[in-house]
Amino acid sequence: MEQLTQGPDAVEQSPQTPRTPEARPAGDESQGLFPWRFMARSLAPAFRLRVLLLAAVGVTVGAVLVTPPSGLVPGPASSGVHLVSWGGAFEGVLLTPLAYWRWLTGAIAGLTLAPDGGILGVARAVGLVVWWSLVGGAISQIAAADLTHRPPAALFAAMAASARQLLTRCLPLLAVGLAVAALMIPLWLHGLAMRVPVLGVLSALLLPIPLALAAVGAVLLVLLAVNWLILMACPAVEQTDAFDATSRAFAYVTQRPVRLLGYLLTALFVAAPISLASSAVAQALSWVALECLPAVTTDPTPADRLAAFWFTTLAARLPVIVLAAYTWSAAVAVYLLLRRDVDGVQVDELDPRA
Repeated sequence: MEQLTQGPDAVEQSPQTPRTPEARPAGDESQGLFPWRFMARSLAPAFRLRVLLLAAVGVTVGAVLVTPPSGLVPGPASSGVHLVSWGGAFEGVLLTPLAYWRWLTGAIAGLTLAPDGGILGVARAVGLVVWWSLVGGAISQIAAADLTHRPPAALFAAMAASARQLLTRCLPLLAVGLAVAALMIPLWLHGLAMRVPVLGVLSALLLPIPLALAAVGAVLLVLLAVNWLILMACPAVEQTDAFDATSRAFAYVTQRPVRLLGYLLTALFVAAPISLASSAVAQALSWVALECLPAVTTDPTPADRLAAFWFTTLAARLPVIVLAAYTWSAAVAVYLLLRRDVDGVQVDELDPRA
């Protein structure tokens, strides 16, 4: 038999080891319209200490942006405010991630559209968007590494990465917000014209035009509220710019609406046990604190204020902190699933530059 020899420039090639099923553990559990096992994996990064700390800071600063503190706790000072306030600004929205998301988007819309808000209200709304883009982006960085089997990012590393991607996350939101505002201008002008007797009839005849433009703006707002989650997750998974992130987010949402709905329902289903558990713990802490902590007079001491701060931050808002951490982590899971459905990229693949 003839002996084959290799030349001096030949490169020795080693046989490639095929990927075993263990290399892609998410392959099977991410299939179907309701991939609850894959969505349940987003609970792991949500309960990391660094993620809960980020969520606690985010909720606390976000509450200040929405309702600047005017006293110790919400309530009339003349009635002898108690040291404990159940939920504070988040009272009544402690049940599901959907309630948390409704509160966040509703707070931004309320600050922007409030008649007495003015420039300060708009500035607070923009600050809320930027703040949660920073904090939510950091949580998304940690969740993206965890869900794609990479070593999770450290707290300050995740914050630094989120800060570098802040324009990527915020510019699409502000651009779409300005576009919606422009679409609402004709309706505002119509309202002004209706006050002028000479222009009233003409304005009434042309009312369908500003109404149609306002309807387009309302649709964009709804899409923006959903796309914010995807916009937070996209830069954490991909090394991308603002334009590509916006294109991906709107494409994934509009091309796979049924899949998106199924994934969101699955996320709500997975969140139900932790929502009930965290709410029960917070309620129990409230009962204990109401019995153990003294009532505050109209002139609380610094110790009273500090105790109220810690209770409101760590106890009363515990469900919101847990749900905020889970919401941003689940957003990454939803993004990975939609990316697989639209682009055919496996859910455990992460851009190595991200």
